[in-house]
Amino acid sequence: MSEESKVPVVRLNGVVKKFGPVVAVKGVDLEVFESQTMAIIGPSGSGKSTVIRTINALENHDEGEITVGGVTLDGSKSSIRKVRNEVGMVFQQFNLFPYMTVLNNITLAPRRNQGISRQEAEAHAMELLEKVGLNGFEARYPSELSGGQQQRVAIARGLATRPTVMLFDEPTSALDPEVVQDVLGVMKDLANDGVTMIVVTHELTFAAQVADSIVFMDGGLVVERGAGASLLRNPQHERTIRFLSSLKSSHFD
Repeated sequence: MSEESKVPVVRLNGVVKKFGPVVAVKGVDLEVFESQTMAIIGPSGSGKSTVIRTINALENHDEGEITVGGVTLDGSKSSIRKVRNEVGMVFQQFNLFPYMTVLNNITLAPRRNQGISRQEAEAHAMELLEKVGLNGFEARYPSELSGGQQQRVAIARGLATRPTVMLFDEPTSALDPEVVQDVLGVMKDLANDGVTMIVVTHELTFAAQVADSIVFMDGGLVVERGAGASLLRNPQHERTIRFLSSLKSSHFD
């Protein structure tokens, strides 16, 4: 089945987000299909993190339409609740509850928001901990973990509700360089497993290796988009060329 005949898991149509007089996002259109990974790249202040935060209404959009898993965000509490049940979110900072064990951090949302039994939620959490390479860490507290370990717990927490799409907002930006690859490795495994993902990232090698599509944003606009690493290897827009040249990245294999 061609993409033209499929319904996207996430669709943004003419999305605008304003902060007072500042227009941070200026009519963005995006479509992400099941089992795809989309990477959004661009300089600081380009609007890429704001875009991803509108998808689960952490920021309410001012104009346009956002649909996730067939649910349209119309500003109502009902639509926000339904969309958030479709979305797992991983932030720059890990946002784990410091007074809860790893196991309780992961099982909180499925138990509270989805009515999953403790037994079922904990069994799934243990599977997820194994998936992210943290088997045996369930009784630890966030303060006992490294930054990379905390971020992997955050990924497991995002997956715990069995979301339709996973959103990542610069998931490695707060990590020490030596643990970045651990987190990226988990994300590569998720992509290989067919998890639908939208990733705001500055890790261009990761984007080249994993993303089905790459979007370059600047000034609140989608400047250029391309299939996989082709945008990085052969950018067409002058602004994209300047951005990539500034990073002195010679290859994306």
